[in-house]
Amino acid sequence: MYPTTDFRPTSTIRRPTSFDPAPLTELGGFKLNLLFILSQLDEPRPSGREIHEAVQAQCPTDEVKHGRFYRNLSELAEDGYVDVRPIDGRTNGYKLTEETARRLHAHIRWEAQCLFGSTADAEGGA
Repeated sequence: MYPTTDFRPTSTIRRPTSFDPAPLTELGGFKLNLLFILSQLDEPRPSGREIHEAVQAQCPTDEVKHGRFYRNLSELAEDGYVDVRPIDGRTNGYKLTEETARRLHAHIRWEAQCLFGSTADAEGGA
């Protein structure tokens, strides 16, 4: 007979509430990077071209093709992560939704907890 092993977690997983948004774990790396870059831009509602230039500046060794970039940006808008408004007849402006901004901050806290073990350790150094 084989010994039984208890695989239950030793700590309780904290479930997000409406005041504690979930991290953005459902997004792939490129989409998550787009959200981070969009959050850094000084323009209140940058155009796709401005966002694409910022992505290229952050990733100078990788050429980010227009098709991939705009497809992912459009999917983020369709899924409600990004608000899109026309600037003129051809150009759209993009902005994180308030919920996405909250979840992006929650994602940063979650990553810090994964890397450093606790929020206090992450904020005060290792």
